[in-house]
Amino acid sequence: TSTRGKGFIKASWKKTGNYKVDYYQVLRSTKKDFSANKIYYKTKSGKVLTYKNTKVTKGKRYYYKVRGVRVVDGKKRFTKWSNVVTRIGK
Repeated sequence: TSTRGKGFIKASWKKTGNYKVDYYQVLRSTKKDFSANKIYYKTKSGKVLTYKNTKVTKGKRYYYKVRGVRVVDGKKRFTKWSNVVTRIGK
């Protein structure tokens, strides 16, 4: 889900299933297809379930999606990407 306020957009998500997650990756884009984007934000732990974007332009649409990451034997394992949420900067 997402909410907005003056100068920020806050994306929130729920942990699903019994997956153990070390951290989450948040992908932010101004394009619906997320073309040419890199991971924008990485949470500090798997317990953090929100991201607050304070670099928002009024009237610009932002898209967000999230996935969980678990590191096993030095290799990263990923959950599927979440559904996309969108908000327009206020």
